[in-house]
Amino acid sequence: MTILELLLALALLGALCSLLTSWLVTVSRLSADRGPRLEWRSAALRILDGIEDDLACDDFEPANRGSKEQPRVEVVEPSRVRIRTRSSSIQMPDSPCPATHEYRFDRMTSTLILSISAVSQRTSIADRPLISRVADWTVELDEEQRVLTITIRSEHGDILSRRFTWP
Repeated sequence: MTILELLLALALLGALCSLLTSWLVTVSRLSADRGPRLEWRSAALRILDGIEDDLACDDFEPANRGSKEQPRVEVVEPSRVRIRTRSSSIQMPDSPCPATHEYRFDRMTSTLILSISAVSQRTSIADRPLISRVADWTVELDEEQRVLTITIRSEHGDILSRRFTWP
C-alpha cells in the first residue's frame, strides 16, 4: 500500500464515522423527544383500560340491595366521574367488595387522580395520582344509552378518547 492509498482510506473512514455520528445524534434526539410521549400515552391507555374494567364488573353488589338504587356511573362535575364497581378491600386485599372509584382531574397539578372508597367498610384509600402532564380531561355521560365518553389530552397535544358502555 502506498501512503496515498492509506490517506484515502483514512479520509473515507473519517467521513463514514462523521456520517454515523450525525445519524446517531439525530436518532437519540428523536428518541428523547418521543420517549416521554410514548410513556404518557401508554399510561393513559392503562387508565382507560382500568375504567373499562370497572364498568365491565356487574356483580359488585349482593342480591338484597337497598330500596333506593344509586346510579352506576355518575358525573359529579365535568372533570369528575364516579363508578360503582368491585375493588379489593382495604383490610383484606384478596377479597373483592363493592366500592366506588372516583376519577378526577386536578387542574392545579395537571394530574389525574383515583380515589377508592370501600362501601362495606366505609373507608377510603388516599388519593392515588395516576398520570401527570394532563392538559384536559372531559367526561360525558348519556344515561339513557349507558354510554360514557372520556377524553384525555396531554400537554404535548396527544388526545386519547374512548366510549364505554356497561350492562
